[in-house]
Amino acid sequence: MAQKNYDIEIDQGEKFGLYFQFTDDSNNLINLNTYSGSMELRRFAGASAMLVHLTGSGPTGMGAGTGGRYGITGGGSTGFFSSLVTGGVSGTGGIFFNASSTGSVVYNATGGVFISMDAKTTSNIPFGRHFYDLEFLNPSNETIKVLKGRFVVNREVTKN
Repeated sequence: MAQKNYDIEIDQGEKFGLYFQFTDDSNNLINLNTYSGSMELRRFAGASAMLVHLTGSGPTGMGAGTGGRYGITGGGSTGFFSSLVTGGVSGTGGIFFNASSTGSVVYNATGGVFISMDAKTTSNIPFGRHFYDLEFLNPSNETIKVLKGRFVVNREVTKN
């Protein structure tokens, strides 16, 4: 399965959500219960610092238990961080597998992927044109490159 180019544009300070269905080469929905995933947002492809890092796993994937695991780390007031171990600020969101278009996860549902970021995290992403990619890890520990593209952040005018 070839990685798809998909450009994203958001406004700083707004909640972000993206839904799509993950299929095989024959266009059949794939059960993602045992998958995990990671999405990284950086200023440019070779940048060492991340702007946002999102994670997720299916309800039974990678030892997640019946509810699955997900998370988001953003750059906080500096807008970026260099290490998942020592840097970044936790937010609300992540990658939700076998999800509906609203983000609710249905155990044993198939194929839906919902990616979300809270407004606080997006307000701390520097405005401008950045880059992201999204990768899944299947039950055989094979990395699947799913999406990549530009991630444009429009500057927030009103600050609360």
